[in-house]
Amino acid sequence: MIKSTINKISFQISACFIIFFAIAYFVNISELSESFNTILTSASFLYGFYIVYAISNAKSSHEKIITHLKSTEGTLLEVYALFIVFDKKTQTQLLQKIDNYIIATIDYKFEDYSMSTPQAIELLNFVQKVTTTNDKEALAQERSVEALEIMLKERVVVESEIANDITTVEWVIILLLLIVILFFIFSINSSGDLLLVFLKTVLASALALMIIILAKFNNLAWQEEKLIWKRLTITFQELSLLPYYPYFAYDKYFYKKDLPYSFRIAYYPEEYPDMSKKQIKIIKPNT
Repeated sequence: MIKSTINKISFQISACFIIFFAIAYFVNISELSESFNTILTSASFLYGFYIVYAISNAKSSHEKIITHLKSTEGTLLEVYALFIVFDKKTQTQLLQKIDNYIIATIDYKFEDYSMSTPQAIELLNFVQKVTTTNDKEALAQERSVEALEIMLKERVVVESEIANDITTVEWVIILLLLIVILFFIFSINSSGDLLLVFLKTVLASALALMIIILAKFNNLAWQEEKLIWKRLTITFQELSLLPYYPYFAYDKYFYKKDLPYSFRIAYYPEEYPDMSKKQIKIIKPNT
């Protein structure tokens, strides 16, 4: 995943560099007046201030979301381990509730994270209503309820972070400021001066790279991160459940790979977010 991300960013930087180099080399505008320099200074200040603030905010939200995902996986494994004191039937029912919850968080886009809340509440309700017959079961139930209630509270925080993404208006403002700054950068006459052309290209590429970084942190398509699928695979297996992949994740990360374990693939015939006709196919090794 890290190698893929680095390759993708490297390609974007290379593309920006080539395009900006061509513009810097072939486009030369006459020197602008002092008043335009004032505009450039103002635009640069606003762009720098806002882009740093936006990246910092988006990075903070991204880290909170990732922390929540890891914490949730830990909570589910903890509850699963605590319920070892119950009979097999109760353990099986618990696993089904956990499975339903994880699948719901996978089926829906992360921007629609709230749509998996019913499964989270259903899991908590099940644990609360389990009949205990001894002190060990009562203690396991109590600790499980506490852990799941904390998980639900964390979900509220995450949902607020998701809603705190960059708006269309903010993107327009950032891009307009970038265009203004790029215009002034390329207005500098660099005819015959390759060093100046190079410096203009580097500066323009750096400004564009800030946008790429911001977009990466603001992107909530968490199902597209290969690292997520590796971690979810491990979680499913630790819960003694078959790993579950939407068809698009399987096609992108696992297709034509001889996976040494059985897993499930989900297909969605209806338009998102309609899951009424979802189909799940179990794939076994070497089949």
